[in-house]
This record gives sequence, C-alpha cells and structure tokens, in this order.
Amino acid sequence: VFLAISLSYAGTAKPIDTAEETAAMNFFCRIVCLGCITASIFACAEFNPRPVEETKLLRYAESQRRGGVVVTVAVPTIDEAQQLFDYKLHEERIQPVWINIQNNSDDPVWFHPHSLDPEYYSPHEVAWLCHRTGSAKTNKQIDIYFRNHSMPYFVPARNSAVGFVFVPLRLGTRYIPVGLSTYEEKQTFEFFIKVPDLKTDYDSVDFDALYPSDEITDLKDEEALREWAD
Repeated sequence: VFLAISLSYAGTAKPIDTAEETAAMNFFCRIVCLGCITASIFACAEFNPRPVEETKLLRYAESQRRGGVVVTVAVPTIDEAQQLFDYKLHEERIQPVWINIQNNSDDPVWFHPHSLDPEYYSPHEVAWLCHRTGSAKTNKQIDIYFRNHSMPYFVPARNSAVGFVFVPLRLGTRYIPVGLSTYEEKQTFEFFIKVPDLKTDYDSVDFDALYPSDEITDLKDEEALREWAD
C-alpha cells in the first residue's frame, strides 16, 4: 500500500524546484519507509501453526504394543515441522518427535523424555527461540501453544497422552527409545524411524539380490550358528 502511494505520488508530482519541496519529499519518503518497516514487523509477529491432522505426519507413524500399553511415534519432515510450529526449527538444529501413548492398563505410566536423548530441549526453550520481535501478545500465544503440545510426563490408567518431544536434529534413520515406567517396572519401546528428508546409500541397495541364494546360509537358531562356525 505504502509503495503504491509513493509510486503514484512520484508519477504525478511536479519537478522539485525549491529546498522546501525537497525537504517535503524527503519527509514523505521517510514516512513511506517507516510504514513498510512497521507492516513487515507486524507480518513477522504472526503465529500460524497447522494442526497435526492437516499435515502428512501420521503416515510415517509406527506403533508397538506391550500388555495394555500402545506407543506410537512419528517424526515430521523439515517442511512439516515448519508447518506444525510456524518456525524453521531445523535452522536451530532441533527436531520434534510426535508421541502418542495409550495406557489401557489399570496402572498409571510415567514417560521419561530424556530416554529419547539426554540433550532434549524443554518446550519453554524451543518456544523462546520462536518468539517474535516486539510482540508480547504473540509470544504469549507461542508459549501456550508449545506448552499445550508438549508430551505429558504422566499418563493415568485407562487414559492416553499425546505431544511432542524436541531433540537434536538427525536425518536418515533415527533410533527413538521411548522409556516408560510403572509402579513395578521400567521398559523401553525401541523404534527405528526413517526421516524422509535424507536419501542414504543403503536406500538404493537391493539386499535380497546382493548375494546369490546358494551363498546364503539360513541360521535359524543358536545351535545352527555353532554348527556353522565349527
């Protein structure tokens, strides 16, 4: 808008003949520049994250069941993470991991975020990185959003919990150990999730055709392994 006004003014104004007209034109240009800067700041201050359901994140999800507990894990691509949090988290070397824990047992379950990575980030740390300059209202909205979408540490009996854990960025196949505990035991659900952003060498290898079938020995158990070694 400001640019259009300035171009219109420039196209219709008469030639500048006096110092007063020069000063007036300089003042007008400063107003236009200030308006453009202000508009840019307000545009950057917006926060428009997309819900998980509006992305393709869940198509990568993998699940494991043990007893009455089901754990589901998914890792968004770089573009999906930017959509989910309206920020380029990969530039900060941060990767969100989506976790869903369904506790169908009669005992509560505790989730341990440090099991994914001892150097994981708290949602408050990541929210602070996403803050907009000069917009306290938007920054409060960001803080609330990250707090509400972080993975809870406690899952009551016959209940479920879902959210994100923020860990250091890794591409390719990521090892994700989800540590849980109850009153009686600790257990780890281990996942190997392939992040689609990186094409690795082993993706192009046809392992089934790597060796002829007559050169492959099928060792079905430990006893077969001993016989083959001898």
